Amino acid sequence: MKVSVLVPIYNVEPFIGKCLESIIHQTYSNFELVCCNDASTDGSRKKLIEIFSSYPDLDYKLIDHPVNQGIAQTRNDLLNAATGDYILFVDSDDWIELNMIEIMLNKSILSNADLVGCYHYNSRINGSESVKKVLYSESKDESLRRVITYRICSELWKLLIKRSIIEDNNMRFSSGVNIGEDYLFSIQLYYYASRFAFVTDPLYHYVQYNPIRYSKPSLKGIEDHIEAIKMAESFFLKNRIYDSYKEELMFRKFRIRSNFVLNKLFRDTKRWRRLFPETNYLCWKSPIRDRIKYFLAYLRLL
Repeated sequence: MKVSVLVPIYNVEPFIGKCLESIIHQTYSNFELVCCNDASTDGSRKKLIEIFSSYPDLDYKLIDHPVNQGIAQTRNDLLNAATGDYILFVDSDDWIELNMIEIMLNKSILSNADLVGCYHYNSRINGSESVKKVLYSESKDESLRRVITYRICSELWKLLIKRSIIEDNNMRFSSGVNIGEDYLFSIQLYYYASRFAFVTDPLYHYVQYNPIRYSKPSLKGIEDHIEAIKMAESFFLKNRIYDSYKEELMFRKFRIRSNFVLNKLFRDTKRWRRLFPETNYLCWKSPIRDRIKYFLAYLRLL
């Protein structure tokens, strides 16, 4: 079985060496490394070429964007270039355990699973790490509910994915949605997959101190999450399963909406009152401190 390891790259010169070395030295050798440089303005591309030249037998592809196109289009170009039986996304400022592919692929084969998840490390700037135990479920229905509500976060790098799931269902990322771009994609993965399995080994190191990570809080990030939940809602309506997951979708919409009240950086109570008013009933299911803020927002006193 061949695994395509997909690495989107943008201005990660301090991190890219450790990332690629952790992939190149995997205990499982039948993989291709596919990188897409999204018009980096630092020395990321030069570093890439230096690493590739040090491993002449490495099976790799390098895609170069002449202008920056964002993470969604970058991931699409990576998928278009992939030829493996499985897909593993790795962010270029993170790194993986040297046996990650071997452990997850063995689990997929033994379990006949379309998706395999793992635990991961949260890596901090002071060098400390803590294990994140993801709330996986082997139930397809429960997994889908947990992804919608972010009890299973939608980051793709903790999953080994059968590529046939993606290609058979014409799955791609929505260009222009560059924060939360993996939300709808993850929902589709759990919807289309027939079987899911997971390992409790922490196999991925998630770096939390890169100042230019796409996932850093921003107003654009909130806007992208709004678009992502709208697309997810349309997906459930199209597949006639909206009523089965309506409460989870409402919860997620409410959590996004609450940024405009609870987060001082983005507080905009006018926007909050207009956005997803169908979730108003969830205000009164919130902690008392938050309920007071929502009440003040209603009264235009916040």
